[in-house]
Amino acid sequence: MELIQEMTHGFFVNRLKRKGDVWKTMRVLHMQDVAYFTGDQVVKPAKSEMKIYESDKDAIVVGHVGDVVLGKTMGSAMVIDEAFDGCLINSNFVLIKIDKKCSPYFLAWYINESSAFKRYLFVNQQGSTSTKVLSITDLKAFNYISTDYTKENLIGEIYKHQVERKRLFMKQEQLEKKIINQQFKINRKKEKKYE
Repeated sequence: MELIQEMTHGFFVNRLKRKGDVWKTMRVLHMQDVAYFTGDQVVKPAKSEMKIYESDKDAIVVGHVGDVVLGKTMGSAMVIDEAFDGCLINSNFVLIKIDKKCSPYFLAWYINESSAFKRYLFVNQQGSTSTKVLSITDLKAFNYISTDYTKENLIGEIYKHQVERKRLFMKQEQLEKKIINQQFKINRKKEKKYE
């Protein structure tokens, strides 16, 4: 069974017509959200929203719980959870829908951590050395064939907990540094007082 069921390129914001009445305001996914998901960014990014007009409601791409998004320049993936359900997926991303029998966290692990996908990414990214972009055509040529859902779902669950643990550890480290810096400032003020 193929793991990936459908891939959709995110929409181009500059191609929206923005005419008529506002249909709804929707959350927008950004690269910082993916970095936070992977544990590479400690601070949770601010929520960003965009007004969608009646004229554009059929032109947008929306992510739902269990979908996976892949940043085309970062080569990193995140799983859409409840906080991002119904978010806008712009042209910096590819939206991936997978076989419901498999954990989306397994695909995120495979993209973010496996050496096999890293090699695929290295060979297929296009562009200059400063900005490389993964094309959706090359991505569609890639498809992981699922062989053992039980094992893959277990890997997905472990990865989900590893990422959360990494994020919490980085947050703890950041708080410890803040406390040390505050204590240092207090001690410096006391020292100056007695000089």
